[in-house]
Amino acid sequence: MNNALKVLLTSIFSGSLLLLVRKGFASDLKVINITEQLVRSSDRQYLTRPIGEITDVTIHHSRSEGQDAFDYAKYHVNVKGWPGVAYHFDIQPDGTIFQTNYLTTVSWHNGTDNAGAVGVCLSGNMDNRVPTDKQLKSAIQLIKWLKRKLPNRIVVKGHNEYKSTTCPGKYMPMKYIRSRTNS
Repeated sequence: MNNALKVLLTSIFSGSLLLLVRKGFASDLKVINITEQLVRSSDRQYLTRPIGEITDVTIHHSRSEGQDAFDYAKYHVNVKGWPGVAYHFDIQPDGTIFQTNYLTTVSWHNGTDNAGAVGVCLSGNMDNRVPTDKQLKSAIQLIKWLKRKLPNRIVVKGHNEYKSTTCPGKYMPMKYIRSRTNS
């Protein structure tokens, strides 16, 4: 049984499966909160912030195939020495959305404006391929939901708009994502 299936079953039985529903969605937005199940540093912690300080959603790609938030958390904590996984959400190729940090967590994902940003990672190497249709649909629904939930006007940016990097990947359709999430 893979990690994602184990988490889904655990989440369903533990009550941490969140169904975020809004009238007008073609389907319900389902977010599986795995925040407390991920590896964390025993001696470092991310800072926190009020929700009102969030102004951006930063889009990332994992630059790896066949991995998930559990893998990213292990890498970020055990290799990079960070307090926890960098992203707030991970979207798998099948469209599954995992919440990996609380929105109040100031995780280290964009290099220059972590205090004001929520990190959304689309799993896969978008330097080699486009995101799946299911990933794009989930990303767009998640961003729309965040824009409704958060009090400030939210700007959607690619990681490369904060620092010199190829992330979110040359095949990440940022114009398409922005056009579908502008309200």
